[in-house]
Amino acid sequence: QVMEKYLQEKLEVMVQAEIHERINDFRKEMGGGGDEQLREEHGALRRLVGDLKAKLEAAERRAKGGGGSERAERAEAEAARLRDERDTLQARHDKLRAEMASHVGEKSKLVGELEGQVTQLKHKVSADRGVKERLAQVEKREEQREKEMGEMMDQLA
Repeated sequence: QVMEKYLQEKLEVMVQAEIHERINDFRKEMGGGGDEQLREEHGALRRLVGDLKAKLEAAERRAKGGGGSERAERAEAEAARLRDERDTLQARHDKLRAEMASHVGEKSKLVGELEGQVTQLKHKVSADRGVKERLAQVEKREEQREKEMGEMMDQLA
């Protein structure tokens, strides 16, 4: 039993490492495909948890059904193993759900930053338009002055 618990913990560590590796791979890809892969992984984990729950319930029913103490012990051991596996997968599922929420939060933050940049660019374009309009007015005034100067010169001559 001690050895089984040790192996179970070692398996959990390996599973966690695999999950983190996959999540990091998804983050690296982050080009939109990461969301779909996270959803697929999330769905697969949900199906696994559901399958394990069904197996666990069946094992518990067998254990309660009687039919000899050895058979009941085996069924109880199987039920305990399935409970452990279910708990492990549920933990993976919860972590993946948190990662998905984090992933969505990161994308929302990026969208917010981009919207801020767009707003800044709109203000800059608006300011540039105002500068161009003032420049056009100054040029018109200069042309008018040159025209007036030309008329004065013509009158003097």
